[in-house]
Amino acid sequence: MGLYGKFICLAGLTIALLLSGCANSTRVIQNIGLGEDVFSLGWAGYPKEGYGMIAEFRSYRFDDPITGEREGAGGMHLGVTRKLNDQFGAHLGVGFREGSNSLDSDEGYVLGVQYLTDSRFSLGLQYDGVKEEPLFTVGIDDPLWFMTIIDGLVDGIFDDDDDDDFFDSH
Repeated sequence: MGLYGKFICLAGLTIALLLSGCANSTRVIQNIGLGEDVFSLGWAGYPKEGYGMIAEFRSYRFDDPITGEREGAGGMHLGVTRKLNDQFGAHLGVGFREGSNSLDSDEGYVLGVQYLTDSRFSLGLQYDGVKEEPLFTVGIDDPLWFMTIIDGLVDGIFDDDDDDDFFDSH
């Protein structure tokens, strides 16, 4: 699967994650992760019971094996989450990195833990097996701004105000 296919998969899973956060008691956290050569932005859902999911966009910096120059590449991380108790959650997933050619592509596992504070913030630590380095993550409970945009789009596409009078009169 190419980067385009992985992106489409990630976008679908991200939307599913956001919808699951609205549908039940899932705590959805918007995360930013920083490492030496990795930056990530994504969402993690921690339901009260059962498994949730995590989806992140990643940016990698690496040395190109052919030219030897420092380059950047996009990637993603998809995985499952589980709330260990009221204050800790863990996640395990797979990370992908795409380079400028097929020799630069790489995959690896991502393992992390998050401290879920009583306030709207969270702190975490991840190990990125793609780049083999730790990431420090900071998160905030998702204020659902993204869902407001999607809800507006769905209402705009599927709910025509002109047909409300027709259905009320019959």
